[in-house]
Amino acid sequence: MKHSDHTVFNQLNQWLSNKQQAWLVTVLEIWGSAPRPVGSLMACNTKGETVGSISGGCIEEELIEKLQDSQFIDNNSTHPFELTLLIEPFLPIQEHQDHCLTILSALSDRASIERQANTQNNQKVAMPTSIQPTLNFQNKSLKHTIGPHSRLLLIGAGPVSLQVAQLALTLDYEVEVCDPRPRYAQQWTNEDVPLTTEMPDDVV
Repeated sequence: MKHSDHTVFNQLNQWLSNKQQAWLVTVLEIWGSAPRPVGSLMACNTKGETVGSISGGCIEEELIEKLQDSQFIDNNSTHPFELTLLIEPFLPIQEHQDHCLTILSALSDRASIERQANTQNNQKVAMPTSIQPTLNFQNKSLKHTIGPHSRLLLIGAGPVSLQVAQLALTLDYEVEVCDPRPRYAQQWTNEDVPLTTEMPDDVV
């Protein structure tokens, strides 16, 4: 199961490949109680299709309506709801698609990558880095380090593992289940979590 950042950029890349304009929304600042942390991502296309999450759902609906009303079609912008968001247009051009592919390659290799975005000219750069995930937005320039999320290996494909796996997914863990016993392996029902039948010592 790929973590949420990989899912967002993968879908964003697919939209661009299909010549669809899209937006990438990044949580820059939160205050009070917020269900998603700073750095959370959501992508949206002109059809109102979304991937990722920036809140519990209410803000997404309002934001999608504003995007479809062309309020953020051409320009990068920050917008305060119950949190501060950066809304970046992604155009179906090679530069923006290469940006997505560079990030996807790093995340697939479980490597950290720094994403830079200039909101004045909509230029985007991605480069390898060794620092931990962080986010900085100053002078209309974003620097957002995206890195591999924590991984969770569950030994045994029983009902407890099923519940723990579902909870871990909501917390953005990469989850895998290991159970060499055929009877338990056949009963595993969570399609979002891969299961291996190797011995635990071999997996670790």
